[in-house]
Amino acid sequence: MIFYTNAIWILNGAMMTIFFLFASYLSEGSSLGGVVATTAFFFNHGECTRVMNTPPLRESFAYPFCICHMFVVTMVLKRKNPSYWLSAILAITTVSFMLPWQFAQFALLTQLLAVFGVHAIQYTNRNNTVKYLAGIWAGFIISFAFLLGNKMLITSYFFSALISVSILIYLEKISPKFLWFPIAVLIKTLFVLLASICFKMVLSRLLNIQDDAHISDILRSKFTDYRDFHTMLYTCAAEFDFLPMKTVTDLCKTLLVPTAAICCIVVLIYHLKDEYTKWRMNDNNAERTGGEVIYNILQLCAYTLMAAIIMRLKLFFTPHLCLISGLIASPKYFSFIKKKSLYYGLIFVVLALMAYEGKKNLEVELSRTGEYSDLQTEGLFDWIEKKTKKSAVFAGPMPTMANIKLSTGRPVVNHPHYEDSALRERNKKVYSIFSRRATKTVYATLREMYVQYVVIAHHWCFGSSKSGCSMYESWDLEEPNFKNQPIVCKSLIQNGKSEYFEKVFDNQQYSVFKLKNPRLFKK
Repeated sequence: MIFYTNAIWILNGAMMTIFFLFASYLSEGSSLGGVVATTAFFFNHGECTRVMNTPPLRESFAYPFCICHMFVVTMVLKRKNPSYWLSAILAITTVSFMLPWQFAQFALLTQLLAVFGVHAIQYTNRNNTVKYLAGIWAGFIISFAFLLGNKMLITSYFFSALISVSILIYLEKISPKFLWFPIAVLIKTLFVLLASICFKMVLSRLLNIQDDAHISDILRSKFTDYRDFHTMLYTCAAEFDFLPMKTVTDLCKTLLVPTAAICCIVVLIYHLKDEYTKWRMNDNNAERTGGEVIYNILQLCAYTLMAAIIMRLKLFFTPHLCLISGLIASPKYFSFIKKKSLYYGLIFVVLALMAYEGKKNLEVELSRTGEYSDLQTEGLFDWIEKKTKKSAVFAGPMPTMANIKLSTGRPVVNHPHYEDSALRERNKKVYSIFSRRATKTVYATLREMYVQYVVIAHHWCFGSSKSGCSMYESWDLEEPNFKNQPIVCKSLIQNGKSEYFEKVFDNQQYSVFKLKNPRLFKK
């Protein structure tokens, strides 16, 4: 555990240095832009990250590399002739981002589409886009190899979009340029979208992989009445709910949203004015600059949509708001303020207004002191260490199983890697302990997986604070024919034993039952 926490603190501490440099680079080398962005991050720290509350999460390992990755992408788009060395660095950051967190592919998909958008409106040239794609392709291939040929990557929308954009860039080289610009942008966009969907469907069918099918189901359940067992495990969790208005209100109080919005509007007006000037002078072939800023604004739009649908993803949204707010210190976009003293005075006024509410947020963050304590869980682990064999096989709630594996080293039959379709089905089998099936049926299911001990978390068994979100309600949706039957876990906890299970541990939070005559695994 020490490795996890120490690595997290080092990575996230170093990330703030990169964050400052990134914001400074984006605001035309203005250190003040870095100060604004970094200050905004700390003033909104509780909305930017969960690292202080739950350090050893996959996102805590991955997000610092995400910031590095976006910084390198910004450099690739800004430089007139980026070298392949920059592509190599891009590949390294891609691998570093993808390896710790399976969700990285979805963030990279939005990035790929944002870069494509910048290319389509001709705010970056073909050479820059090719160098970007070279780095992404190299990173993807290396990640695929390091992840032992994870087929979920091959059947992902990210891979399909990567193929589609690469084909389009190649076709641009050999195709005549005679279409009116808006029509050309529309055709390119439709090609990438339709080709990506087609490649995704073909690859999924050829390889018979449905590992990411639950993502579509989750999105479907967000906007329709569709529900199934797997989607309810996600949508019933607070972090997978829609972004609450309280978050938006809090971000407005620190002036983060207004500042970022003003910066986006100023950038938009600047480039529209520039395009109008070129149109009037009939100078459509003139070089366009600012593609790296437009990319980051498009990336912010994607992150905004992601966070609005799934609150947990505000870890992408809020830090990027901070980065964009740093543009207020960009001399290029705010050149219309001629008097420097007035310009810098306005920036410091914005910082002072941010600090009014931000200082309170910082005080709340810094007031959280003390040692983490969960005596009930620690008691469970202590009992496992002392009373069970090293080879004892456990099953139970996914978060608990991950902790048992990490803290005690005991084999577990299920864990929170829900992106694998086989593991999803295995988790569902384990969770039959919370259903209304016959106890004998549940016993047979667990025994078939060589389970020796099943851990029951009381709050999972006896209900949820959110209506319709208890485990037994999920099973009632899945198996309505059993609604009048008793819940297995409740019967076991209340009776203490049955023909098939024997209670061997109990505290205020957990009960552990040993399967009678378990099926032993032989190597």
